[in-house]
Amino acid sequence: MIMEALRGNKARTQTAQPKNIPTPVKGLIALENKGVYVKGAALILENFFPKADTVILRAGYAEHSDTTETVPVHTLMPYHGTSANKLFAVSNDTIYDVTGSSGSASSITTLTTSKCQWVNFTTSGGHYLYVVNGAQTAKAYDGSAWSTPAITGTTSDNFNYVAVYKGRLYFALNQSLSFAYLPVNSIAGAASTFNLGDVFNKGGTLVAIGTWTHDGGTGS
Repeated sequence: MIMEALRGNKARTQTAQPKNIPTPVKGLIALENKGVYVKGAALILENFFPKADTVILRAGYAEHSDTTETVPVHTLMPYHGTSANKLFAVSNDTIYDVTGSSGSASSITTLTTSKCQWVNFTTSGGHYLYVVNGAQTAKAYDGSAWSTPAITGTTSDNFNYVAVYKGRLYFALNQSLSFAYLPVNSIAGAASTFNLGDVFNKGGTLVAIGTWTHDGGTGS
């Protein structure tokens, strides 16, 4: 009787069952119900970068110099040239070269805002880091020095956003529904403007410029 009771209470061996979890190629989903699983997405994604068909691990990090400022850095601007790479940080209305192990202020120390917009742009004359902030005239860095591109037709201190499309620089203007653009492959010269007021019939102002590609059926 005792032996039979022991046999009846003997715990069953559990068998592990495999479960496939799809790679989160959709990236981080932050606006969904966390109690509902979204296939191919992740609620937490640290040190991973989703690609079209896989997820790659972050390669690591590199330490850069300190600006020594007590106020935050509002803008980080990498310069990717043909023979040199730089990293600039904008803090306390000053642009710092933080590429190396010790911080050093660049020649631009009289900004009125540390919140800048920038792009890397290449022309036949070289590769440039192009910076605007809607308060100062546009600035360009060529890998060794900063300069102020000579622009006519409108004032570049009115440029608050910069974007690149088909070899041109485009700019959003302060409190305006117009945008400006330079000649092809140019960082300076005569700027033309185009008014979008008849498109935005409810008014407003331009705050950003981007590109949008449609799939025509055979790819983007």
